[in-house]
Amino acid sequence: MVAIPLLFVVVTTVAVAVAMSAVATRSFPSFSIPSSSSCSPQDPQTARCSEHGLFLFDVNECECFQCYSGSSCEKLDNNCTLDVSVADGYIFEDYFVKNWDSPSLVVTVPAWYRMTYQRPMVMPTYLNSLITKTIFDLHKAVGNANVGRGLQLVLPNGGSEGAHHKVLQQPKLQQPKIQSPDTPSLMIGTGSTMVLRALIATMAQMQGKQMNVVARAPCYPMFKYWAEENPVWSVWSNRTDLDPSTVIEIVTYPNNPDGEKHAPLYPDAKYIIYDMVYYWPHLSVVDEMLDEDVMVFSSSKLTGHGASRFGWAIVKDANLAAATTGFAQIEEISNSVDSIHRQLGILNYIHSNESTFFEYSKSVLEERWKELQGFFEKQSKPQRFSLESVPNTWFAWVNCLSLAKGESCQQVFQDAGIVGEFGNGEMGIEHHIRLSINLHATAWPILTQKLSILFNV
Repeated sequence: MVAIPLLFVVVTTVAVAVAMSAVATRSFPSFSIPSSSSCSPQDPQTARCSEHGLFLFDVNECECFQCYSGSSCEKLDNNCTLDVSVADGYIFEDYFVKNWDSPSLVVTVPAWYRMTYQRPMVMPTYLNSLITKTIFDLHKAVGNANVGRGLQLVLPNGGSEGAHHKVLQQPKLQQPKIQSPDTPSLMIGTGSTMVLRALIATMAQMQGKQMNVVARAPCYPMFKYWAEENPVWSVWSNRTDLDPSTVIEIVTYPNNPDGEKHAPLYPDAKYIIYDMVYYWPHLSVVDEMLDEDVMVFSSSKLTGHGASRFGWAIVKDANLAAATTGFAQIEEISNSVDSIHRQLGILNYIHSNESTFFEYSKSVLEERWKELQGFFEKQSKPQRFSLESVPNTWFAWVNCLSLAKGESCQQVFQDAGIVGEFGNGEMGIEHHIRLSINLHATAWPILTQKLSILFNV
């Protein structure tokens, strides 16, 4: 648990309460549950649907976890195929279900609240200021990124100074009005996907020439796709002899899928983007505070809220931050106010004194890794598999050591009833597969049972 001073908690709580008072003090209509519902979303026991699913009150039924079915998810299919390919934060979902009764984790937004396009000049100042302060406080408490004494939220078409942190006013994208040149800029977007895409496109256009986008293998395959969205501005390359002035390098820190903390291939590259979505205390050892030019984060990996589509970047160059925000506005118009309100509650909660989020998630991953490592140590000889990822991280990066001609690692695991990801060389390295360890508590024993058969343990 990250220690937070009492004054910080009081100030944060008061700040949120005061800023939200214009909304929270009104009589908002509650979301009503159909009368035919047999269980309430406020009841964590019945909401768990036999502990094998979640009761979703929008459809008035249980949504069962993998391999379970039935009206209350009471039926287990032992012969099911388990999908561990997607990077969804199911451990985090288990945690939030257990802590359902925290007021910070319940956000009610009525139908009439801020319905129109929320361009930066319309977005309320208090909301911009609050999300900026919340992100600043979180990084300051965790110590994973240097945020200095404050962050400046960059807006592409105007804005105003917030109560706690400054908001850059930028009438022209190439000449933003920088109120504090030494203060890092903050840009927010609809997930780290959009933030990364916008950064690549903006960096290339600011140079006025075609740039080479590189990343060390194994790497996330979508980097290549984003790099080649517009070949006039950027192309993907795996060369190591490029002119650094033509290079945009993406350094995933720690890396997806192996959890390693690599140095850049091109330390003198024109731009280096540090993709730090996994650099949090429950997913990695936060052993230093990074102070890079561009650092990207997302709620999907921090708390598992991928559906909220919320990401951000801390950028030293205010001109780059402003231009990137302008590109993002063209792509997305603005960020969802519903999502921002939800993130305010969640982010403030996870680093408050009442939260055990980081400790819980870290302990679950550590327990699972101990069990996982046992399979590789006890597998029959000659060994067919090796584990090539840092322990206690999100993914297991598995090397299939004895594939037959024409056989893929993906197929080997598929035949064992396990669907992994990138098992056909998509991450730049052959004969490997990525398995997500971040599973529901009910899915983990199903995975270990299938692994014990595959490994002949």
